[in-house]
Amino acid sequence: MTEFSDKTIEQFHLGKNILQTSTSTGTGTLYFSLIAGYHTTIMINKQASTATMKMTNDYNNTSVDTAEFGEAQSTGTDDYHKGHSAGFTGCEVDVTAYVGDVEVRILQYLIGS
Repeated sequence: MTEFSDKTIEQFHLGKNILQTSTSTGTGTLYFSLIAGYHTTIMINKQASTATMKMTNDYNNTSVDTAEFGEAQSTGTDDYHKGHSAGFTGCEVDVTAYVGDVEVRILQYLIGS
């Protein structure tokens, strides 16, 4: 479990940091809305399940059907943990072969806050 500093806790209270978590307990697709202008760190623990993660910068919070997701950032069974620069507005995690729960954690933050 990550322990946050007093400054980080204050940034969460002020809305400068946002944390989303989700667990997939089977096959299916998860969609996450991201705030443009915030930097994003994504962690996916796949637990031997097969999942693909893609990002978009045209998800408008109303319909994932119209968003065009780019090239896969993560595929297969390997866990994923990477930071992304500001500008993305959505992400898709598609679990195609379920072995164990797929945990997704997305932290968004403002640089210099």
